[in-house]
Amino acid sequence: MKVYKRKFLKDNVRLSTLARKAGITPVYLSKIINNHTVPSDELAETLAKQANLLSFQTDYFTATDFIPKITIKVTEQ
Repeated sequence: MKVYKRKFLKDNVRLSTLARKAGITPVYLSKIINNHTVPSDELAETLAKQANLLSFQTDYFTATDFIPKITIKVTEQ
């Protein structure tokens, strides 16, 4: 999740409530928000929908906000 969206989410939504509505633990939600784990597409959709509802937004969050972009670091040997 991008830094500005993470900040908006943390400032405007009770993360424990978001986790409960998505059917996951707050610990797992934290790992998703901080880009430590990749949720299923269905869970990402649920998180986006619930985050928008809880923050009184219509389409601020999308499923892709909850799916981190993976960067592969290549080193020469």
